Amino acid sequence: MKNQNTQKTMGIVLVVLLMGIVQLTNAQNYFGNKSKLIVGFGSGLSTRSFSIRSDVDGLNNMKEKQEGWESFFMIGGNGVRLRTGYGSFKNSASEANAIKQSTLSGMVNIYALDLLGKGKKTLHPYIISGAGVSIFEFSGANIPAMPLIFSNPAPVCNCQIAQPANSGLPAPATQTSEATAVNAAKMTTTQVVTGLGLETSFRKNGYFFSMFGEMRYGMPIGLTTQNPALNNTRIKNNSAVTFGIAFGLTNDHKNKGFKSSIR
Repeated sequence: MKNQNTQKTMGIVLVVLLMGIVQLTNAQNYFGNKSKLIVGFGSGLSTRSFSIRSDVDGLNNMKEKQEGWESFFMIGGNGVRLRTGYGSFKNSASEANAIKQSTLSGMVNIYALDLLGKGKKTLHPYIISGAGVSIFEFSGANIPAMPLIFSNPAPVCNCQIAQPANSGLPAPATQTSEATAVNAAKMTTTQVVTGLGLETSFRKNGYFFSMFGEMRYGMPIGLTTQNPALNNTRIKNNSAVTFGIAFGLTNDHKNKGFKSSIR
């Protein structure tokens, strides 16, 4: 079941990537945008926030804020760009319940003003559309304990070795075996992602460097968990604010000196 769920969520991300490639080709051809190819990497610091609805008392109505990082690979042009990335986030270590979040995303940046030929030289806004998969790892006292299941456990002798009378030796301790309770669980959510961003960048001799800031919102469309205690737990209002940089290559070799444009 776990492998099937993973394959399903990965399949959704791949479909989004393919749709992004189609949009990338069609949009730039339709508007006649003379866009140069851009290939690069980006990374940034991000803050995530979300709320939890659950029938588990320790989780219900919890509002969580996390900090972390994310990185991505991107390819495209001036008007439309495809990106796929990974991120890791966690809450404060002092929290009674630790929640870690890792994300995998496939998104498209659409620079509408650049497509229409009305983009500015310095700051360029863009629209974000795509899908993402978030894996939440819960641990702490408020998570329902799930016993470990041991396969083929070794037999345990619950007995004592007889000692001669008046030997003066203490009786050996009785051996016992108990299941260990693990207060941890994982939950995977699939989301439709939308957002807005603002970016400025510079080109020179076939290279580019950019700085960006963006806000994104995820609307859940699917959820899976391997812990039955979390079957009625839902993640709501999953949002992100990210600031970062990107760099890479462009085939715009005719640029002389730094020239501002969205990358």
